[in-house]
Amino acid sequence: MIIKKPFPRYHTSVFLGLVFVLSALGSTVWADSSTSSEVGPTFFALWEKAQKGKTGKLGYHYYWDDGFRIDSPGKKLRIKMNLLINLDAGYIDAENDLDEAFSDLEGSHFELRRLRLLVAGTVSDNMLFRVQFEFAGDEFDMKDFWYGFNGVPYLGSLLIGYLKEPFSLEELTSSQSITFMERALPTRAFAPARNAGIKIRNTALSDRLHWAGGAFLSIGDVKNEDDLFDVFSEAVGYDLTARIGGIPWYSEEDGKLLHLGISYSHLFRDDNESDARARFSSRPESFLPDERLVDTGHFFIESGDVTDLELAMQSGPFSLQGELFHAFTDADKEGDPHFWGFYLYGSFFLTGESRRYNIARATFTPEEPQHGFRPRKGRWGAWEIAFRYSYIDLNDERIKGGKERNITVGLNIYLHRKVRLMFNYVNARVEDRAEPGIHDDSADIFQTRFQITF
Repeated sequence: MIIKKPFPRYHTSVFLGLVFVLSALGSTVWADSSTSSEVGPTFFALWEKAQKGKTGKLGYHYYWDDGFRIDSPGKKLRIKMNLLINLDAGYIDAENDLDEAFSDLEGSHFELRRLRLLVAGTVSDNMLFRVQFEFAGDEFDMKDFWYGFNGVPYLGSLLIGYLKEPFSLEELTSSQSITFMERALPTRAFAPARNAGIKIRNTALSDRLHWAGGAFLSIGDVKNEDDLFDVFSEAVGYDLTARIGGIPWYSEEDGKLLHLGISYSHLFRDDNESDARARFSSRPESFLPDERLVDTGHFFIESGDVTDLELAMQSGPFSLQGELFHAFTDADKEGDPHFWGFYLYGSFFLTGESRRYNIARATFTPEEPQHGFRPRKGRWGAWEIAFRYSYIDLNDERIKGGKERNITVGLNIYLHRKVRLMFNYVNARVEDRAEPGIHDDSADIFQTRFQITF
């Protein structure tokens, strides 16, 4: 759902106030014994009861532990369910050419960015599965639908289904954990995200080295109106994708690490086929408008190669992260264009926390504040400030999709590890786009998000 002009600006302020109140209340939902006096004995008793759970007549145990869980007798079958909610609001002010070219860009917006249901679990000791659906705006998307096996000799884990290709640190970091409201320009444009296929992943050197690879049918997003059989029959080709990432320097106690990684994807296409097409585009690091300020449009290719170099450093509350992307295409009719982009950002926790890192997956995980949001006790959760510069160039040979450079300033308030408020200001400048014609114009984006996970 998007609300555009003449939606009054004060509605955004009302939304922010409501979110802050809900957040303050929501932060008490996940209590522990140290907070029982604050939330009251009745609530704490109910909370303990939920954690203890109930065992049914057939021996299944139903309880709450970081989500709703179901365990079979003997725990051969274990299921976990979570719900993620992202509510976004903001205002966009665009200069003349951008305003004329993209009618939905300027104005006030409110959107249900994500309503995501996750069901994951294990069967016996070695089989695992994951199903994830998302409602975003007025669309219904399938995000994950796969099963797999752990402990496969030499391979580690084998996953089969609809899942993320192993490419890019930021893309593989969950949306619950990314530092800004949206991923950077080149990540959105070049990372292949989810497709149908087979993936293997494993670790080495005491989990300090992670590697993954797979073969994927390029079907793209699967939405509610799509017929699953049509999606597979209309695939534009297939990808071979691999990633290696590791931490040559890591100290969990001190919150210090150095992450290095590289990703590569080869795109198999056939320019003699009518559906052998490629497209690189990116939103302006905001999902409030359904607009892509830089866009190559669809063009026919025979093959392509996409590379990505990853870097992340952390020392206590300070962290630095960046990636460099290149896309090379074999497209004779367009002069074999290649495109590129990068982002670099730094973040700092004013309250002393450090970003959490999953060494087995070589990605970052949701943050945990040292103290929950308790103003009466002088506890204000965790506060993080961040600054990002991102750039993408989609102009080469006969393709003139435009260039964009963004500056983003962010503030994250972690009221609890399950509740977060996000505030982003984005200055997006677009240059040299042919269709629609944009010479050099910019847009200012003010946006905020309320995020809660059950």
